[in-house]
Amino acid sequence: MRQTGRSEPVLAEQVALTATAEHAAIARRTINDTPGAAGSLLHDLHTVALMHEHRIFRIATNDRDFARFRGIEIVNPAAD
Repeated sequence: MRQTGRSEPVLAEQVALTATAEHAAIARRTINDTPGAAGSLLHDLHTVALMHEHRIFRIATNDRDFARFRGIEIVNPAAD
């Protein structure tokens, strides 16, 4: 883990997330919470649904599209 200047560390490794038995319900809720999601945003939506399934609420990315999703904290690794 590495510090980001924030009080909590950020996982520096990549983690593969797989769908659980809750996937369909969580994905449906994420879709309903994100009106107008289409095209390339659907990949991000699926990533967010998997994150919620695994109780991960922070992502290190400079992709601004993740700001459209509720319950996700974005850490921009290029900032500072």
